[in-house]
Amino acid sequence: MDFLREWIYTPPTFVVGVFAAIMIVTYVLIMTERFHKTLVAMGGAVTTVIAGKYFEIAYDWVPLVDAFLAWIQGDVPRLKPLLFTSEQVLTEMVDWQTIVIVISLVIITTAASKSGLFEYICVKVVKRSGGDLGRLFIYLCLLSFALTALIGNDSAFIVVSALTLTLTHAIGIDPRPYILGEVFVMNAAGASTLVGSFVNILVSARFNLDPGYFLSYVHFVALGAPFAVACSVIAVFVIRRAFKDEFLIPEESEIMVMKKRVLALDEYSLIEDVTLFRRISVLLILTVVGFIIAGSFNIPLYIVVALSAFAFLILSGVDPEKTLHEVDWGLVVFLVSIFIVVEGLHSTGLLESLGKTLGSLTAGNMPATIFLVMTLSGVLSGIMDNVSVTSALLYVMPPLSLNAMVLDKTVVWALIYGANSGASMTPIGGIPNLIAFSLLERDGRPVTWKSFIKFGVPLCIMFFLLGTGMLYVYATMLGWTSANLEFMLKITSEYNAIIGLETS
Repeated sequence: MDFLREWIYTPPTFVVGVFAAIMIVTYVLIMTERFHKTLVAMGGAVTTVIAGKYFEIAYDWVPLVDAFLAWIQGDVPRLKPLLFTSEQVLTEMVDWQTIVIVISLVIITTAASKSGLFEYICVKVVKRSGGDLGRLFIYLCLLSFALTALIGNDSAFIVVSALTLTLTHAIGIDPRPYILGEVFVMNAAGASTLVGSFVNILVSARFNLDPGYFLSYVHFVALGAPFAVACSVIAVFVIRRAFKDEFLIPEESEIMVMKKRVLALDEYSLIEDVTLFRRISVLLILTVVGFIIAGSFNIPLYIVVALSAFAFLILSGVDPEKTLHEVDWGLVVFLVSIFIVVEGLHSTGLLESLGKTLGSLTAGNMPATIFLVMTLSGVLSGIMDNVSVTSALLYVMPPLSLNAMVLDKTVVWALIYGANSGASMTPIGGIPNLIAFSLLERDGRPVTWKSFIKFGVPLCIMFFLLGTGMLYVYATMLGWTSANLEFMLKITSEYNAIIGLETS
Protein backbone atom coordinates (compact mmCIF):
# COMPACT_ATOMS: atom_id res chain seq x y z
CA MET A 1 0.00 0.00 0.00
CA ASP A 2 2.88 2.39 0.81
CA PHE A 3 4.46 1.54 -2.54
CA LEU A 4 1.22 2.37 -4.35
CA ARG A 5 0.89 5.69 -2.53
CA GLU A 6 4.46 6.58 -3.48
CA TRP A 7 3.86 5.54 -7.08
CA ILE A 8 0.86 7.81 -7.65
CA TYR A 9 2.93 10.76 -6.37
CA THR A 10 5.74 10.01 -8.84
CA PRO A 11 5.40 12.44 -11.79
CA PRO A 12 5.18 10.67 -15.17
CA THR A 13 8.11 10.97 -17.56
CA PHE A 14 6.11 13.29 -19.82
CA VAL A 15 5.48 15.71 -16.96
CA VAL A 16 9.16 15.70 -15.97
CA GLY A 17 10.12 16.24 -19.60
CA VAL A 18 7.87 19.30 -19.93
CA PHE A 19 9.42 21.12 -16.97
CA ALA A 20 12.94 20.02 -17.93
CA ALA A 21 12.36 21.41 -21.43
CA ILE A 22 11.10 24.72 -20.01
CA MET A 23 14.20 25.13 -17.88
CA ILE A 24 16.63 24.04 -20.62
CA VAL A 25 15.12 26.38 -23.20
CA THR A 26 15.10 29.25 -20.68
CA TYR A 27 18.74 28.75 -19.71
CA VAL A 28 19.92 28.29 -23.31
CA LEU A 29 18.22 31.52 -24.39
CA ILE A 30 19.78 33.32 -21.42
CA MET A 31 23.17 31.94 -22.46
CA THR A 32 22.85 32.97 -26.11
CA GLU A 33 21.78 36.53 -25.17
CA ARG A 34 19.55 36.78 -28.26
CA PHE A 35 16.89 38.29 -26.00
CA HIS A 36 17.05 40.23 -22.75
CA LYS A 37 17.54 37.76 -19.92
CA THR A 38 14.70 39.25 -17.85
CA LEU A 39 12.23 38.71 -20.71
CA VAL A 40 13.50 35.15 -21.19
CA ALA A 41 13.20 34.36 -17.49
CA MET A 42 9.70 35.84 -17.38
CA GLY A 43 8.71 33.71 -20.37
CA GLY A 44 10.02 30.61 -18.61
CA ALA A 45 8.16 31.51 -15.41
CA VAL A 46 4.86 32.12 -17.22
CA THR A 47 5.21 28.82 -19.09
CA THR A 48 5.98 27.03 -15.81
CA VAL A 49 2.86 28.48 -14.17
CA ILE A 50 0.67 27.53 -17.15
CA ALA A 51 2.07 23.99 -17.27
CA GLY A 52 1.68 23.69 -13.50
CA LYS A 53 -1.96 24.74 -13.68
CA TYR A 54 -2.68 22.26 -16.48
CA PHE A 55 -1.13 19.35 -14.57
CA GLU A 56 -2.84 20.49 -11.36
CA ILE A 57 -6.19 20.00 -13.12
CA ALA A 58 -5.15 16.86 -15.03
CA TYR A 59 -3.91 15.12 -11.90
CA ASP A 60 -6.41 16.45 -9.37
CA TRP A 61 -7.36 12.82 -8.66
CA VAL A 62 -3.97 12.08 -7.04
CA PRO A 63 -4.71 13.51 -3.54
CA LEU A 64 -8.18 11.89 -3.63
CA VAL A 65 -6.78 8.44 -4.37
CA ASP A 66 -4.08 8.94 -1.75
CA ALA A 67 -6.75 9.86 0.81
CA PHE A 68 -8.71 6.70 -0.05
CA LEU A 69 -5.60 4.50 0.25
CA ALA A 70 -4.65 6.19 3.51
CA TRP A 71 -8.16 5.53 4.86
CA ILE A 72 -7.83 1.83 4.02
CA GLN A 73 -4.39 1.77 5.60
CA GLY A 74 -5.54 3.70 8.66
CA ASP A 75 -2.93 6.37 7.99
CA VAL A 76 -2.98 10.17 7.50
CA PRO A 77 -3.44 11.32 3.85
CA ARG A 78 -0.94 13.76 2.33
CA LEU A 79 -3.62 15.97 0.73
CA LYS A 80 -1.13 17.62 -1.60
CA PRO A 81 -1.07 17.99 -5.41
CA LEU A 82 1.18 15.99 -7.69
CA LEU A 83 3.45 19.01 -8.25
CA PHE A 84 2.26 22.41 -6.99
CA THR A 85 -0.82 24.60 -6.93
CA SER A 86 -1.27 28.06 -8.40
CA GLU A 87 -1.36 29.51 -4.88
CA GLN A 88 2.06 28.01 -4.06
CA VAL A 89 3.78 29.83 -6.94
CA LEU A 90 4.17 33.12 -5.06
CA THR A 91 3.81 31.87 -1.49
CA GLU A 92 6.34 29.02 -1.54
CA MET A 93 8.22 28.90 -4.85
CA VAL A 94 9.79 32.39 -4.63
CA ASP A 95 12.51 33.00 -2.05
CA TRP A 96 11.26 36.38 -0.85
CA GLN A 97 14.04 36.70 1.72
CA THR A 98 16.58 36.78 -1.09
CA ILE A 99 14.48 39.29 -3.04
CA VAL A 100 14.30 41.62 -0.03
CA ILE A 101 18.07 41.34 0.48
CA VAL A 102 18.81 42.11 -3.18
CA ILE A 103 16.47 45.14 -3.28
CA SER A 104 17.87 46.46 0.00
CA LEU A 105 21.50 46.10 -1.11
CA VAL A 106 20.76 47.89 -4.39
CA ILE A 107 19.13 50.75 -2.44
CA ILE A 108 22.15 50.99 -0.14
CA THR A 109 24.60 51.04 -3.06
CA THR A 110 22.54 53.55 -5.05
CA ALA A 111 22.18 55.93 -2.13
CA ALA A 112 25.85 55.62 -1.15
CA SER A 113 27.04 56.33 -4.69
CA LYS A 114 25.42 59.78 -4.59
CA SER A 115 27.84 60.95 -1.94
CA GLY A 116 30.99 60.64 -4.06
CA LEU A 117 32.49 58.29 -1.43
CA PHE A 118 33.45 55.52 -3.83
CA GLU A 119 34.91 57.93 -6.38
CA TYR A 120 36.87 59.66 -3.60
CA ILE A 121 38.36 56.32 -2.53
CA CYS A 122 39.22 55.47 -6.15
CA VAL A 123 41.07 58.71 -6.85
CA LYS A 124 42.86 58.53 -3.49
CA VAL A 125 44.16 55.06 -4.31
CA VAL A 126 45.15 55.96 -7.88
CA LYS A 127 47.17 58.98 -6.76
CA ARG A 128 49.28 56.72 -4.58
CA SER A 129 50.60 55.03 -7.73
CA GLY A 130 52.43 58.26 -8.59
CA GLY A 131 52.10 57.61 -12.34
CA ASP A 132 53.91 54.24 -12.32
CA LEU A 133 51.81 52.06 -14.68
CA GLY A 134 52.70 48.73 -13.09
CA ARG A 135 51.90 50.08 -9.65
CA LEU A 136 48.73 51.71 -11.01
CA PHE A 137 47.54 48.33 -12.31
CA ILE A 138 48.09 46.66 -8.93
CA TYR A 139 46.41 49.51 -7.05
CA LEU A 140 43.36 49.37 -9.31
CA CYS A 141 43.13 45.62 -8.73
CA LEU A 142 43.43 46.11 -4.97
CA LEU A 143 40.75 48.76 -5.16
CA SER A 144 38.54 46.36 -7.16
CA PHE A 145 38.92 43.69 -4.50
CA ALA A 146 38.16 46.08 -1.62
CA LEU A 147 35.06 47.60 -3.21
CA THR A 148 33.76 44.15 -4.19
CA ALA A 149 34.04 43.00 -0.59
CA LEU A 150 32.18 46.14 0.51
CA ILE A 151 29.38 46.61 -2.04
CA GLY A 152 29.47 43.55 -4.34
CA ASN A 153 31.25 42.97 -7.65
CA ASP A 154 28.51 44.29 -9.94
CA SER A 155 28.26 47.71 -8.30
CA ALA A 156 31.99 47.91 -7.67
CA PHE A 157 32.85 47.31 -11.32
CA ILE A 158 30.59 50.13 -12.49
CA VAL A 159 32.50 52.55 -10.23
CA VAL A 160 36.03 51.30 -10.90
CA SER A 161 35.65 50.80 -14.65
CA ALA A 162 34.36 54.35 -15.14
CA LEU A 163 37.37 55.73 -13.26
CA THR A 164 39.74 53.43 -15.19
CA LEU A 165 38.52 54.60 -18.59
CA THR A 166 38.68 58.25 -17.52
CA LEU A 167 42.19 57.76 -16.18
CA THR A 168 43.56 55.81 -19.16
CA HIS A 169 42.15 58.42 -21.55
CA ALA A 170 43.78 61.23 -19.59
CA ILE A 171 47.15 59.44 -19.53
CA GLY A 172 46.86 58.09 -23.07
CA ILE A 173 47.29 54.34 -22.44
CA ASP A 174 45.46 51.13 -23.42
CA PRO A 175 42.67 50.42 -20.91
CA ARG A 176 42.31 46.70 -21.77
CA PRO A 177 44.85 45.17 -19.34
CA TYR A 178 43.44 47.27 -16.50
CA ILE A 179 39.80 46.41 -17.27
CA LEU A 180 40.58 42.69 -17.72
CA GLY A 181 42.53 42.59 -14.46
CA GLU A 182 39.63 44.24 -12.65
CA VAL A 183 37.12 41.76 -14.12
CA PHE A 184 39.08 38.69 -13.04
CA VAL A 185 39.85 40.11 -9.61
CA MET A 186 36.24 41.13 -8.97
CA ASN A 187 34.86 37.73 -9.96
CA ALA A 188 37.31 36.04 -7.61
CA ALA A 189 36.71 38.62 -4.88
CA GLY A 190 33.00 37.82 -5.01
CA ALA A 191 33.66 34.96 -2.59
CA SER A 192 35.36 37.23 -0.04
CA THR A 193 32.33 38.49 1.91
CA LEU A 194 28.64 37.78 2.36
CA VAL A 195 27.68 40.66 0.03
CA GLY A 196 30.51 40.11 -2.45
CA SER A 197 28.16 38.59 -5.05
CA PHE A 198 24.54 37.59 -5.55
CA VAL A 199 25.70 33.96 -5.45
CA ASN A 200 26.65 34.35 -1.77
CA ILE A 201 23.35 36.05 -1.01
CA LEU A 202 21.37 33.25 -2.67
CA VAL A 203 23.20 30.53 -0.77
CA SER A 204 23.17 32.33 2.60
CA ALA A 205 19.49 33.23 2.35
CA ARG A 206 18.58 29.64 1.47
CA PHE A 207 20.18 28.42 4.71
CA ASN A 208 19.12 31.50 6.74
CA LEU A 209 22.73 32.17 7.76
CA ASP A 210 22.71 28.89 9.69
CA PRO A 211 25.91 28.91 11.83
CA GLY A 212 26.25 25.20 11.14
CA TYR A 213 26.97 25.99 7.47
CA PHE A 214 29.55 28.72 8.28
CA LEU A 215 27.68 31.29 6.18
CA SER A 216 27.78 34.36 8.43
CA TYR A 217 29.68 37.51 7.47
CA VAL A 218 32.60 36.53 9.72
CA HIS A 219 32.70 33.00 8.30
CA PHE A 220 32.80 34.35 4.76
CA VAL A 221 35.80 36.47 5.68
CA ALA A 222 37.46 33.42 7.26
CA LEU A 223 36.69 30.83 4.57
CA GLY A 224 35.96 32.87 1.45
CA ALA A 225 38.43 35.76 1.64
CA PRO A 226 41.65 33.66 1.62
CA PHE A 227 40.46 31.82 -1.51
CA ALA A 228 39.46 35.13 -3.10
CA VAL A 229 42.84 36.69 -2.29
CA ALA A 230 44.77 33.71 -3.67
CA CYS A 231 42.77 33.70 -6.93
CA SER A 232 43.15 37.47 -7.27
CA VAL A 233 46.93 37.24 -6.87
CA ILE A 234 47.07 34.60 -9.61
CA ALA A 235 44.90 36.72 -11.92
CA VAL A 236 47.01 39.85 -11.33
CA PHE A 237 50.22 37.92 -12.01
CA VAL A 238 48.88 36.37 -15.24
CA ILE A 239 47.47 39.60 -16.67
CA ARG A 240 50.50 41.69 -15.72
CA ARG A 241 52.83 39.14 -17.29
CA ALA A 242 50.73 38.92 -20.47
CA PHE A 243 50.61 42.71 -20.91
CA LYS A 244 54.06 43.50 -19.52
CA ASP A 245 54.92 45.70 -22.50
CA GLU A 246 51.87 47.90 -21.82
CA PHE A 247 53.26 48.85 -18.40
CA LEU A 248 56.60 50.10 -19.73
CA ILE A 249 57.30 53.82 -20.18
CA PRO A 250 60.58 54.21 -22.07
CA GLU A 251 61.21 57.93 -21.75
CA GLU A 252 61.76 59.85 -18.54
CA SER A 253 59.84 62.83 -19.91
CA GLU A 254 56.71 60.70 -20.37
CA ILE A 255 56.96 59.51 -16.78
CA MET A 256 56.97 63.09 -15.52
CA VAL A 257 53.95 63.96 -17.69
CA MET A 258 52.01 60.98 -16.40
CA LYS A 259 52.90 61.73 -12.82
CA LYS A 260 51.65 65.28 -13.23
CA ARG A 261 48.37 64.10 -14.76
CA VAL A 262 47.74 61.56 -12.01
CA LEU A 263 48.69 63.87 -9.18
CA ALA A 264 46.54 66.62 -10.69
CA LEU A 265 43.41 64.59 -9.93
CA ASP A 266 41.45 66.26 -7.13
CA GLU A 267 39.52 63.74 -5.02
CA TYR A 268 37.96 66.48 -2.89
CA SER A 269 36.19 67.99 -5.90
CA LEU A 270 34.06 64.83 -6.02
CA ILE A 271 32.52 65.63 -2.63
CA GLU A 272 29.58 67.96 -3.17
CA ASP A 273 28.21 67.69 0.37
CA VAL A 274 30.70 67.03 3.18
CA THR A 275 27.94 66.29 5.71
CA LEU A 276 26.37 63.73 3.37
CA PHE A 277 29.80 62.24 2.69
CA ARG A 278 30.44 61.66 6.40
CA ARG A 279 26.91 60.39 7.05
CA ILE A 280 27.16 57.81 4.24
CA SER A 281 30.55 56.65 5.52
CA VAL A 282 29.14 56.07 9.01
CA LEU A 283 26.08 54.26 7.63
CA LEU A 284 28.26 51.90 5.58
CA ILE A 285 30.37 51.07 8.61
CA LEU A 286 27.24 50.43 10.68
CA THR A 287 25.87 48.19 7.91
CA VAL A 288 28.98 46.00 7.97
CA VAL A 289 28.78 45.87 11.78
CA GLY A 290 25.13 44.85 11.42
CA PHE A 291 26.12 41.96 9.13
CA ILE A 292 28.64 40.76 11.71
CA ILE A 293 26.11 41.00 14.55
CA ALA A 294 23.46 39.18 12.48
CA GLY A 295 25.80 36.25 11.94
CA SER A 296 26.84 36.14 15.59
CA PHE A 297 23.29 36.16 16.99
CA ASN A 298 21.60 34.21 14.17
CA ILE A 299 19.44 37.19 13.13
CA PRO A 300 17.93 36.79 9.62
CA LEU A 301 20.03 38.74 7.15
CA TYR A 302 17.04 40.26 5.37
CA ILE A 303 16.04 42.08 8.58
CA VAL A 304 19.46 43.70 8.96
CA VAL A 305 19.73 44.65 5.29
CA ALA A 306 16.18 46.02 5.13
CA LEU A 307 16.79 48.16 8.24
CA SER A 308 20.02 49.44 6.73
CA ALA A 309 18.30 50.29 3.43
CA PHE A 310 15.58 52.15 5.36
CA ALA A 311 18.25 54.11 7.26
CA PHE A 312 19.97 55.06 3.98
CA LEU A 313 16.69 56.29 2.50
CA ILE A 314 15.88 58.36 5.59
CA LEU A 315 19.30 59.63 6.68
CA SER A 316 21.35 59.85 3.50
CA GLY A 317 19.66 63.04 2.37
CA VAL A 318 19.06 61.56 -1.09
CA ASP A 319 15.55 61.79 -2.56
CA PRO A 320 13.96 58.37 -1.70
CA GLU A 321 11.74 58.38 -4.78
CA LYS A 322 14.69 59.03 -7.07
CA THR A 323 16.70 56.28 -5.38
CA LEU A 324 13.87 53.75 -5.74
CA HIS A 325 13.52 54.67 -9.41
CA GLU A 326 17.17 53.77 -9.94
CA VAL A 327 16.82 50.30 -8.41
CA ASP A 328 17.42 47.60 -11.02
CA TRP A 329 13.90 46.20 -10.98
CA GLY A 330 14.75 44.10 -14.02
CA LEU A 331 17.14 42.11 -11.81
CA VAL A 332 14.39 41.60 -9.23
CA VAL A 333 11.94 40.34 -11.87
CA PHE A 334 14.67 38.10 -13.26
CA LEU A 335 15.32 36.51 -9.86
CA VAL A 336 11.62 35.95 -9.13
CA SER A 337 11.16 34.33 -12.55
CA ILE A 338 14.22 32.09 -12.18
CA PHE A 339 12.98 30.91 -8.78
CA ILE A 340 9.67 29.85 -10.35
CA VAL A 341 11.35 28.03 -13.27
CA VAL A 342 13.77 26.15 -10.99
CA GLU A 343 11.09 25.29 -8.42
CA GLY A 344 8.88 23.97 -11.21
CA LEU A 345 11.54 21.47 -12.24
CA HIS A 346 12.40 20.72 -8.61
CA SER A 347 8.79 19.68 -7.94
CA THR A 348 9.25 16.79 -10.40
CA GLY A 349 12.16 15.32 -8.41
CA LEU A 350 14.56 15.50 -11.37
CA LEU A 351 17.09 17.76 -9.67
CA GLU A 352 17.20 15.43 -6.67
CA SER A 353 17.82 12.45 -8.97
CA LEU A 354 20.60 14.38 -10.70
CA GLY A 355 22.22 15.12 -7.34
CA LYS A 356 22.11 11.45 -6.36
CA THR A 357 23.69 10.41 -9.65
CA LEU A 358 26.50 12.95 -9.40
CA GLY A 359 27.13 12.11 -5.74
CA SER A 360 27.52 8.41 -6.52
CA LEU A 361 30.38 9.25 -8.91
CA THR A 362 32.64 10.40 -6.05
CA ALA A 363 31.21 8.43 -3.13
CA GLY A 364 33.50 8.60 -0.12
CA ASN A 365 36.11 10.80 -1.82
CA MET A 366 35.99 14.34 -0.43
CA PRO A 367 38.62 15.98 -2.71
CA ALA A 368 36.96 14.49 -5.79
CA THR A 369 33.54 15.67 -4.61
CA ILE A 370 34.82 19.20 -3.98
CA PHE A 371 36.47 19.32 -7.41
CA LEU A 372 33.33 17.92 -9.07
CA VAL A 373 31.08 20.56 -7.49
CA MET A 374 33.53 23.40 -8.19
CA THR A 375 34.00 22.34 -11.80
CA LEU A 376 30.27 21.76 -12.39
CA SER A 377 29.20 25.09 -10.89
CA GLY A 378 32.18 26.92 -12.37
CA VAL A 379 31.80 25.71 -15.95
CA LEU A 380 28.03 26.24 -15.92
CA SER A 381 28.55 29.73 -14.45
CA GLY A 382 31.04 30.46 -17.20
CA ILE A 383 28.59 29.67 -20.00
CA MET A 384 25.46 30.92 -18.25
CA ASP A 385 24.51 33.46 -15.61
CA ASN A 386 26.01 32.30 -12.29
CA VAL A 387 22.88 33.40 -10.39
CA SER A 388 20.71 31.11 -12.54
CA VAL A 389 23.17 28.25 -12.13
CA THR A 390 23.33 28.64 -8.35
CA SER A 391 19.53 28.75 -8.06
CA ALA A 392 19.30 25.34 -9.74
CA LEU A 393 22.31 23.71 -8.09
CA LEU A 394 21.10 24.56 -4.59
CA TYR A 395 18.56 21.76 -5.08
CA VAL A 396 21.16 19.38 -6.47
CA MET A 397 23.64 19.79 -3.61
CA PRO A 398 21.76 18.03 -0.71
CA PRO A 399 21.28 14.66 -2.50
CA LEU A 400 24.76 14.96 -4.04
CA SER A 401 26.21 15.44 -0.56
CA LEU A 402 24.30 12.48 0.82
CA ASN A 403 25.32 10.08 -1.95
CA ALA A 404 28.92 11.31 -1.99
CA MET A 405 29.12 10.80 1.80
CA VAL A 406 30.49 14.31 2.27
CA LEU A 407 29.08 16.86 4.70
CA ASP A 408 26.69 19.26 2.99
CA LYS A 409 28.51 22.33 4.35
CA THR A 410 31.60 21.25 2.37
CA VAL A 411 29.54 20.89 -0.80
CA VAL A 412 27.86 24.27 -0.23
CA TRP A 413 31.21 26.01 0.08
CA ALA A 414 32.48 24.24 -3.04
CA LEU A 415 29.44 25.70 -4.83
CA ILE A 416 30.31 29.19 -3.54
CA TYR A 417 33.94 28.86 -4.67
CA GLY A 418 33.02 27.45 -8.07
CA ALA A 419 30.15 29.77 -9.00
CA ASN A 420 32.15 32.90 -8.12
CA SER A 421 35.49 31.98 -9.69
CA GLY A 422 33.93 30.20 -12.69
CA ALA A 423 32.33 33.46 -13.84
CA SER A 424 35.75 34.40 -15.24
CA MET A 425 35.70 31.60 -17.81
CA THR A 426 33.85 33.42 -20.62
CA PRO A 427 32.70 36.98 -21.42
CA ILE A 428 29.12 36.10 -20.40
CA GLY A 429 29.98 34.51 -17.04
CA GLY A 430 29.18 37.57 -14.94
CA ILE A 431 27.85 41.12 -15.02
CA PRO A 432 31.38 42.70 -14.81
CA ASN A 433 32.40 40.68 -17.89
CA LEU A 434 29.44 41.93 -19.91
CA ILE A 435 29.94 45.54 -18.83
CA ALA A 436 33.65 45.33 -19.65
CA PHE A 437 32.94 44.02 -23.16
CA SER A 438 30.46 46.79 -23.81
CA LEU A 439 32.71 49.57 -22.46
CA LEU A 440 35.80 48.46 -24.38
CA GLU A 441 33.84 48.05 -27.61
CA ARG A 442 32.44 51.58 -27.30
CA ASP A 443 35.96 52.81 -26.49
CA GLY A 444 37.25 51.41 -29.78
CA ARG A 445 39.48 48.80 -28.13
CA PRO A 446 37.30 45.64 -28.15
CA VAL A 447 38.30 42.34 -26.57
CA THR A 448 37.43 39.24 -28.60
CA TRP A 449 35.89 36.06 -27.18
CA LYS A 450 39.06 34.19 -28.12
CA SER A 451 41.39 36.55 -26.27
CA PHE A 452 39.15 36.55 -23.17
CA ILE A 453 38.86 32.75 -23.05
CA LYS A 454 42.62 32.49 -23.54
CA PHE A 455 42.95 34.00 -20.08
CA GLY A 456 39.67 32.85 -18.52
CA VAL A 457 39.86 29.09 -19.05
CA PRO A 458 43.43 28.54 -17.70
CA LEU A 459 42.67 30.86 -14.76
CA CYS A 460 39.51 28.94 -13.89
CA ILE A 461 41.33 25.60 -14.03
CA MET A 462 43.88 26.97 -11.56
CA PHE A 463 41.07 28.38 -9.39
CA PHE A 464 39.27 25.02 -9.27
CA LEU A 465 42.43 23.13 -8.31
CA LEU A 466 43.39 25.74 -5.73
CA GLY A 467 39.87 25.82 -4.28
CA THR A 468 39.77 22.04 -3.99
CA GLY A 469 43.01 22.01 -2.03
CA MET A 470 42.09 24.93 0.23
CA LEU A 471 38.58 23.64 1.00
CA TYR A 472 39.92 20.17 1.76
CA VAL A 473 42.39 21.72 4.21
CA TYR A 474 39.59 23.75 5.82
CA ALA A 475 37.39 20.65 6.06
CA THR A 476 40.19 18.71 7.73
CA MET A 477 40.96 21.49 10.20
CA LEU A 478 37.28 21.98 11.10
CA GLY A 479 36.54 18.28 11.45
CA TRP A 480 34.18 18.10 8.47
CA THR A 481 35.90 14.94 7.21
CA SER A 482 34.38 12.93 10.08
CA ALA A 483 31.18 12.73 8.04
CA ASN A 484 32.77 10.09 5.81
CA LEU A 485 33.25 7.76 8.76
CA GLU A 486 29.70 8.32 9.98
CA PHE A 487 28.27 7.61 6.54
CA MET A 488 30.39 4.50 6.11
CA LEU A 489 29.40 3.12 9.50
CA LYS A 490 25.74 3.74 8.78
CA ILE A 491 25.87 2.10 5.34
CA THR A 492 27.95 -0.81 6.66
CA SER A 493 25.49 -1.47 9.51
CA GLU A 494 22.53 -1.38 7.11
CA TYR A 495 24.33 -3.70 4.69
CA ASN A 496 25.22 -6.14 7.49
CA ALA A 497 21.62 -6.11 8.65
CA ILE A 498 20.40 -6.99 5.15
CA ILE A 499 22.99 -9.75 4.81
CA GLY A 500 22.03 -11.10 8.20
CA LEU A 501 18.34 -11.25 7.28
CA GLU A 502 19.07 -12.99 3.99
CA THR A 503 21.35 -15.50 5.67
CA SER A 504 18.82 -16.35 8.32
